[in-house]
Amino acid sequence: GALLDRASAMVATLFPVRVATSLPIAAEKNAAFEPTVATTTTLTNPNGALFKVTTPANFLSFSDEVQMSISAFRKEDVAPTAPPPSGKKGVGSAYELTMTRLSDDSTVSSFSSNVTFDMYYSDSDISGVDESTLTIRKWNGTTWVTVSGSTLFASENRVSAQVSSFSMYSIIGDESTSSSGGGGSSGGGSSSSSGGGGGGSGIAPASASSSPPTGTNLKGDINGDGRV
Repeated sequence: GALLDRASAMVATLFPVRVATSLPIAAEKNAAFEPTVATTTTLTNPNGALFKVTTPANFLSFSDEVQMSISAFRKEDVAPTAPPPSGKKGVGSAYELTMTRLSDDSTVSSFSSNVTFDMYYSDSDISGVDESTLTIRKWNGTTWVTVSGSTLFASENRVSAQVSSFSMYSIIGDESTSSSGGGGSSGGGSSSSSGGGGGGSGIAPASASSSPPTGTNLKGDINGDGRV
């Protein structure tokens, strides 16, 4: 009941929710560093899109060296276990992050200061997605929850957010309702004059030498005489 739901939410907050332990890894990055120094760790996806994790100086309550592990997974592989909400789609990779204190091999579950995520996406990643709705979301074991303060920088193909713990994260946006054609090379959702092709913009102008079939009422043909 409600008590069990609250307990599950508390566990998800305190400990990373591992959902991708058996999934094929698309890319990974391991980095060891001292938490007393500001550090940026970058993972590069197979398509060239970057994921940057920036940890500020003294973001942990101790100074022992830690190791951060980042694994990237294809959204198609993650969806069966952690499906996006109805009407929304994952963009690019989903990322699972863990951190270990090397002195005793213990898991670091939370931070004293927030860590910054910069998730980049390619133009092809947002095919069929409304770019303006992109946010970073965290899997809490049941659903994808929007990270507070998630900010889109569309001109840079980047979404940024600050987090206080590690788990699985992904960029998620609304499915596009546009019926326009394939667009240009940017893939950013706005239609291109050279891309739409067969999509058409409406009714083609009638030839001056032809008349509509008998009984046809053209759009705007008030009198039914075949003239607009």
